[in-house]
Amino acid sequence: MGSVNTLAAQRRKARHFALQGLYQWSMTQANLAEIEAEFRVDNDFSHVDGDYYRALLTGVVERAEALDHSFAPLLDRPLDELDPVERALLRLGAFELQERIDVPYRVVINEAVALAKKFGATDSFRYGAGPQVTLGVGDDAAVLNLPPNTELVVSTDALVEGTHFPELTLPEHIATRAIGTATSDLAAMAAEPLAMTIALTLPSADELWLHSFSQGLAKTVQQFSLPLVGGDLTRGPLSVTVTVNGTVPAGRALGRGGARPGDRLCVTHTLGDAAAGLALVSGLWDSDHTLTSEQEQFLEDRFYQPTPRLDWAGWLRDNATAAIDISDGLLADVGHLARASGLGCRLDSSCLPFSAALATVNRGQRLDWALAGGDDYELAVAVPVGVELPAHLTPVGEFVSGDGVECDYMPGGQSGYDHFGA
Repeated sequence: MGSVNTLAAQRRKARHFALQGLYQWSMTQANLAEIEAEFRVDNDFSHVDGDYYRALLTGVVERAEALDHSFAPLLDRPLDELDPVERALLRLGAFELQERIDVPYRVVINEAVALAKKFGATDSFRYGAGPQVTLGVGDDAAVLNLPPNTELVVSTDALVEGTHFPELTLPEHIATRAIGTATSDLAAMAAEPLAMTIALTLPSADELWLHSFSQGLAKTVQQFSLPLVGGDLTRGPLSVTVTVNGTVPAGRALGRGGARPGDRLCVTHTLGDAAAGLALVSGLWDSDHTLTSEQEQFLEDRFYQPTPRLDWAGWLRDNATAAIDISDGLLADVGHLARASGLGCRLDSSCLPFSAALATVNRGQRLDWALAGGDDYELAVAVPVGVELPAHLTPVGEFVSGDGVECDYMPGGQSGYDHFGA
């Protein structure tokens, strides 16, 4: 009896690693021998049925298409709407039921249910759903269906641990931050979201890390209507590179270079929150102002879960002349906007909008965060005089003939984020 129990435990671990390997294969189409070698280096295989692990991994990959056909008629949704974890798990279970008649079917089903609970394969993970996705994760490349009379908008952002997010940041927060910051570029172009790809570099294969990252990924896919259609997974220092794709009606993309003298400089929502949130999570909050727990959570969320202003796309296309997302700090990004338009800009610090969490923080600190802190991912927009401004769009300055950005308050230190600064 003891040897039977030992074999069952060894095969349970084999399934566990096989599922992770199949997920990695579906995301990267990497060589199976390399995937197996990587898992053996990164994990203790002394209590794993290595032969069974290899048989599952190679067998599922060899029969992937046939396995898909075997369970596709039983699904509650199209096959291409399954997330990679769900699909790998169904393939694994179908393979064992069809090819490993030496394993009791009850064992296969129970083990599959346990893996589903552990790795979070639920209906909320619809990474590749949507009519815009003709072919998504699992092939050599994605095929996207563009709406008629539209143009494709593409942007890529890379986030590196220790530079763009603190060390020991929760993987879920890394996902929401990486995708939110990248998607903000679509908002600045007045584009509608279409799809994204992600290249993830990890020091080692870590199932718990990947599970947490997947939670953030699923959240943003749903929140931004931005399906994941492909990517890459490799070994190295922790970094996330997100490429987002969007669409705009032909000829109506909003760039940085269209502002005119006399246009108002306006910003969406509130500024400085994300920089304050970073100060909190980094232990650098030096204000004598005491925050409530709700305010602390709000500021941290503004850093870890930026909200790209996608809902402004239609209004921007109809009313704005230029726009940029505020990633490096208001002064720096308005400088980019003015320079691209061949103009100068004057800012009035008394007009800057602040959240309730920052409203009573001392003025100098508040302005430093708003003008130079960065990471707000709000929009700075040029709007002609006479256009009625909707709620949550605040005029803070004016574009003028000339060059440079003037403000009645200049923050200490840098005027914005320096991508190659110390």
